[in-house]
Amino acid sequence: MNFYLFSDSKSESKPNPGAMYKSKWCEATVFDRVNGEPEKCPNCGRFVSLKKWESPRKIKLSNSNYPDRLSDWIPEPLVVSQKFVDLYRNSDLIGISQFIKIDTILVKNSKSNLCPPDYYIATIDFTTNVSIDVQKSIIIGQKYGWSCQTCNPLGTTVDSVKRLVLNTDEWNGADVFRVYGIGVVTSQNFADFIINNRLSNFNLVPVCEYGI
Repeated sequence: MNFYLFSDSKSESKPNPGAMYKSKWCEATVFDRVNGEPEKCPNCGRFVSLKKWESPRKIKLSNSNYPDRLSDWIPEPLVVSQKFVDLYRNSDLIGISQFIKIDTILVKNSKSNLCPPDYYIATIDFTTNVSIDVQKSIIIGQKYGWSCQTCNPLGTTVDSVKRLVLNTDEWNGADVFRVYGIGVVTSQNFADFIINNRLSNFNLVPVCEYGI
């Protein structure tokens, strides 16, 4: 089974599964953000995410070229179109526990009388079934004064990734999930779903080729 991560680098030089280079699509920005509590590691209790985005959730789009995945200035792992939601709900994929609708969507300098599509936050849970292979990965970062077997097995920040290897022996079959220290990871089934349905702005790169 191949696994993938999102790669939104503008310097990406070769096509990835489902990639529609983001210069083709609108930029998305959150405004008047209402923050809740961040998520915590179930093992050590330290924060492992940004503060939760609470209602009313508002975004501004730079133009009317609407992709199926919003990126740029949205820190949430996955914000997707109504089209994605409908297709996902009729698929056999697993890993997204709920879709939360964005309350307000503004479009800058829009000349169209058409309303933008609805967008949703996809809720993706952290997993303890897949983790960074500390021995085989090459990850550069600054030493922390602490480490945690669950959320920070490296004991460092993740400033750059030269080689990423994941422990997937206990993978439970989820097609999209969050790995502590890395972010959203998807299965080959998810990548095929993106390609087959021509969903835009999903810049997926195989884990074995990933680097930041």
